[in-house]
Amino acid sequence: MKRFNPKWLLVILGVGMLAPTAAFGRPMIVNGNAEVWSTHNSNIFKRKIDVISETKTFASPSLTLSSPGSDNTFTMSYSPTYSLNHRRDEYTLDQEANVFFEKNLSPKLKFNFKNDFNSNDNPAPEAVTATTLATQFVQLSSAKQQDVIRVLFDDVNWGPDGFDASSPAHLSFVQSEIQNRYNNASAAEKTQVDNIIVVQTINREFFWTNITSFNAEYEYMKDSKFSFGYEFTKKENDTTSQSESDSHNPHFEIDHKFSQQLGVLAAYDYTSKDYTLSDDSKTHDSSVKMSYQFDFANLLSAEYENVNIKYDGTQSDQDKHTVSLDYDHTFSDVMSLNLSSSPYTIDNDTTNDERGYGLAATLTKKIQQGQLSLEGEWTSAEQQTVSGWNDLREEWSLETGIDYEFTKILTSSASLSYGERQSWAGTTKSDYYDYGADLDVSYQFNQWLEMSMEYEFSRVDSDNTTADDYYNNEVMFKVSASNELWRW
Repeated sequence: MKRFNPKWLLVILGVGMLAPTAAFGRPMIVNGNAEVWSTHNSNIFKRKIDVISETKTFASPSLTLSSPGSDNTFTMSYSPTYSLNHRRDEYTLDQEANVFFEKNLSPKLKFNFKNDFNSNDNPAPEAVTATTLATQFVQLSSAKQQDVIRVLFDDVNWGPDGFDASSPAHLSFVQSEIQNRYNNASAAEKTQVDNIIVVQTINREFFWTNITSFNAEYEYMKDSKFSFGYEFTKKENDTTSQSESDSHNPHFEIDHKFSQQLGVLAAYDYTSKDYTLSDDSKTHDSSVKMSYQFDFANLLSAEYENVNIKYDGTQSDQDKHTVSLDYDHTFSDVMSLNLSSSPYTIDNDTTNDERGYGLAATLTKKIQQGQLSLEGEWTSAEQQTVSGWNDLREEWSLETGIDYEFTKILTSSASLSYGERQSWAGTTKSDYYDYGADLDVSYQFNQWLEMSMEYEFSRVDSDNTTADDYYNNEVMFKVSASNELWRW
């Protein structure tokens, strides 16, 4: 098994130490930041029975060195995060190091270089004792959850906090869909998921990710620009059940303004991923977006995107086509509306094809010292079988929120949400009901010290026997301090 090799961290810090030497005579600024916070989760495994709560404490100091110049800027930062799981009496140490350099080569041409390194240290995994796939998934570590998502949910962006705000893929969505995705997966994909869930290590787990990228941008005429770049991502771990990978991603984009009203954005991304324990893949992502500003109050945009994924093995190739329409209307200085629709089709090589549709609306209104919002969303999907197009899933949701500033130093936000989902496995239909609420409050003692509190409530009810009904309360208290430490 591999152990931590600090080569990536040394590369980053080495570049960071060399860059300032070329900036002799420039201002050098060191900023310090420290955060201490504690979280409590009343139902860590999202169960109906045998509920287990968990409390964690975190501490994260960080240092940032910056050196601004007349035509360039350089920053370097390092931040370790220590955590203690009080339930398991286990600690973890995560580290993050970043380097960023940007330079204007001319008034119209600039480029930047960035390197982000992350290392994650996890305690030995707990044995997965759940009997259904949905509850087994919840009991996995966050790293293993991301690997399962990678195999079964190509359409989902799954972040370290469990969801991506730009995607409908929150935890309850994955729980309700994971059994269907597994049943429709290829034999190779099922084997990968089985290995991730069943294979357990007895030692601590280590994960390392390094992302190196550079980008260049050229403004060839007023309000029009061309940009291109390249990103290399390397992921390593010391487990026996999860793939390591190398990812190469060249990309370019043209943003052209025909007039003050009409603009076109064209982009192309190519991603090649090489895995150690699963099929390699090559992804072509092409898109064209046209926007037209009728007047100050009305903006209409239309986008077409094609994502084609080919696997070097037995996993099913995928070709997805999406058309998105967006309309923004400003009623006044304080009220605006956004409407969007997004029909799509997915052609799968060895599994069933899929088609779907989505509608969304967001209404926002500024009030004295704050803002109100109301969001609604509806999506529907069908799957093609030998008997024709059959229902696959359907959902709708509503969310209302408020941001309010009591004073300059006391701010808050709150939201309430409700949603209903239906999922089909053949002719069997399952219903899900999602309830959510959250409250955030922040108090700024002075320019360098802040305290905040976050509370989130979630509840899922379902008639599906493979997924537990549950409710959960999460609370977090945090104290943050930041200040400039040195300048020379």
